[in-house]
Amino acid sequence: MWATRIMLMVVVSGVVAPAQAEPVAVIVNSENTQALSSADVRNMYEDNVIVWSNGDPVRPYHLSTKSDAREVFSKNVLDKSAMAAARFWANKKITNTAKNPPETSNELLVINEVLRNRQAIGYVPLAMVKKQDGVRIVLTVE
Repeated sequence: MWATRIMLMVVVSGVVAPAQAEPVAVIVNSENTQALSSADVRNMYEDNVIVWSNGDPVRPYHLSTKSDAREVFSKNVLDKSAMAAARFWANKKITNTAKNPPETSNELLVINEVLRNRQAIGYVPLAMVKKQDGVRIVLTVE
């Protein structure tokens, strides 16, 4: 009886524990053997590092700002919200200092780009690539 009342009070008051965001994997093509730290990834996504160690251009891919994975990535790697990161890129485009990284709402497209392009880097929910051949997880973000 008391448990029912407590549960009812929690439901009525709207007090619920926040949902735990799914871990995010930062991925590159499996043929890309360069080791990356969180700072390296941040620099690539903030246009401070534009080439891989072999001289090839870095091709970062973003998910939509509505994506939970993008919010986790942005907050934990870029130290800003997904919207703030999007504004950063919009400003760079307006000032003609950089081209926005491609953005997609489909995690499978990010995985496919990384699979076919050694220069690509992206991030997706970890569960999608744990056993994926052809991609290498360089960083896990929670």
